This record gives sequence, structure tokens and C-alpha cells, in this order.
Amino acid sequence: MGLPMWPWSKKGGERRGAGRQRAEIETGYRVVDAVTRRPLTLERRALIHDLSEEGCGLLVPELVVDGFDLKTCREFPKDYLLGLKLKPLSGGTWLLHATVRWITPAQSSGEAGFRVGARFEDPVALPNQWQRLLLKPASQPYQVAANLADASGS
Repeated sequence: MGLPMWPWSKKGGERRGAGRQRAEIETGYRVVDAVTRRPLTLERRALIHDLSEEGCGLLVPELVVDGFDLKTCREFPKDYLLGLKLKPLSGGTWLLHATVRWITPAQSSGEAGFRVGARFEDPVALPNQWQRLLLKPASQPYQVAANLADASGS
């Protein structure tokens, strides 16, 4: 069974239901059993490169994690999920589950690894103020203002 290579439709347009915003958020992920939520791998690091209410795009260094191939999550989404751990700058930890929708080799210059498209299991699982994940620390006020404007849609 072939894997979808890109998150765009065959006609070249965006196929996602909700537009995503660019991000650079470090996250932890692990493969979990979809029924019991029992972790099947140790936590690994990844980078979220885009985010929306419905899902995110991850950059992972490798596809095989503790002997488990992430392509299996794509092929059997009712059996295996990604457990994502997000830490907003305001504090706390958000734990979300997502299905793997597509996998492709990273192709941008300087990127190694793989891009993984993940759709949150329940679109309302992401807290209402999810845009605050995109904010930079307050020591960079010009960037915070730009991100707030982007997050509010203006």
C-alpha cells in the first residue's frame, strides 16, 4: 500500500479543512496503542513545523522508533496513534493523540529526517487557546506582536 507523499490534493490546492500556521515547536511523541493508550515506544523528540486546530506537521529524525516503524501508524490508524506532548510557554502540558495521515522524506535544504502529517484524534482536543503555542518568549516583543496578529487572523 503506497503512502501519500504530500498533504496537497492532486489538483495542487490545499486539501486540509483548517489552515495551518507555521511553527517551530519542540515536542515529545511516542507510539501508543489506539485502544488502551498504552505506550509502545519511548518518548522521542520532534519538531512541529505547522499547526492548526485539526492537526500538525512534524519533522522526525527517523521512521523506526524502538523497533516500531511509523509507517505502521499510517497503515493501521485504528490500532496505532501518536501521543504528542505539547508545552505552551504559559505553562502546563497538553497531551494529544493523533493519527498519521502521510509521511514523506524531508526535502528542504538543511532538513534531515521525515515530515509526518498528523490529524488530532478529536479536533476539539486541542485547547481553545492553541495559538499561544506559536508565541515566542516575551524577550522578543516584536515577534510576539507579529504572532498575535497572525493567530487572530488579522
